[in-house]
Amino acid sequence: REHGLRFEEVPDSERDARVTSLARIKNYENVPAQTATYYRVPFLEAIDLIGRREVYLEKGYAYVPQAKLHSIVVSRFRASLSRSLAKASGSLAAAAADPRLGPLLTNVEKHDLERQDVDDDDIEGITPEQIDALADQSMPLCMQQLHYALKRDHKLKHWGRQQYGLFLKAAGLSMEDQLRFFQAEFTKIMTHDQFSKEYAYNIRHRYGKEGKRTEYSPYGCYKLVMDMAPGPGEYHGCPYRHFDADHLAAVLSKTSLDAGEQSLVLGKAKERNYQIACQRHFEFAHKKQTVNGKKVVANLDGVGNHPNAWFKASRVYHQDLHAAEHPEEAKAKEEERAKGIAAANQSQVEGMVLAN
Repeated sequence: REHGLRFEEVPDSERDARVTSLARIKNYENVPAQTATYYRVPFLEAIDLIGRREVYLEKGYAYVPQAKLHSIVVSRFRASLSRSLAKASGSLAAAAADPRLGPLLTNVEKHDLERQDVDDDDIEGITPEQIDALADQSMPLCMQQLHYALKRDHKLKHWGRQQYGLFLKAAGLSMEDQLRFFQAEFTKIMTHDQFSKEYAYNIRHRYGKEGKRTEYSPYGCYKLVMDMAPGPGEYHGCPYRHFDADHLAAVLSKTSLDAGEQSLVLGKAKERNYQIACQRHFEFAHKKQTVNGKKVVANLDGVGNHPNAWFKASRVYHQDLHAAEHPEEAKAKEEERAKGIAAANQSQVEGMVLAN
């Protein structure tokens, strides 16, 4: 209340009179409707919760469980922020003229708080032929679910294509190969001409080859958790955030995690520590190993903050594991790589000599 947030708590008598209806709403916390605390808010403030069937509606009001009240707070904050930004825009011209603030305001839209070093510059790019195996071995759960849905249904809705397409782009898949990859799946249920007319443009757009020719970054975990709730028939977003407990448990049961590890990940998701749940999943799937006297340890930098950081760390881990298991092969590859670098350097030196 000290922050001006006042919510009308539903009296026990009113709750008890509606207990049958309240018991039907989704209840991830497993709190019985008979003992739970509910708040009554105008339904317009609970649109997101209504879409996910996490509230009970009656006469223009939403009955919100206490555990879901944070969604209403976020909604009010966004509305307040929007009003404040609109008000601030009236002073933008004066602020921009200030030499201390002008450069900052000019460049603020170019800053991306989620952007990280997620490009796989230190390992090879990927091809469509590798994606099935990489989905099983190195993709985080969010991208696995999109890949499996694509392979099963031979299509993805817009935000699923966008989330997965940008991920694959950052993972090292070229534009031509992404066109080929999606075309191979989509044309199992449509003609090549239909795919070219309805979907090819958006793929080229992701790579900055159409429209404003903007380079788009892959989505980070914050966006997937906060802004990418899927609807019916959609598979984008964050599984730890958007799957119910039973669905998430069923998905985790098909991974390499044992029962205890699955329980720990589910516990973190239930506590709404979604990114920590993702990080724990990675740790359990990429354990420290000693192979032929060589320690193989995964780098956790960025894991739990960005899907491509997970993918990159997993690929490096499996690359190191393979090298430890096959030292002679790794040695031969390293020698070949060194020869290639030496040849490139020699060619550069010769070019400089000729130029002079």
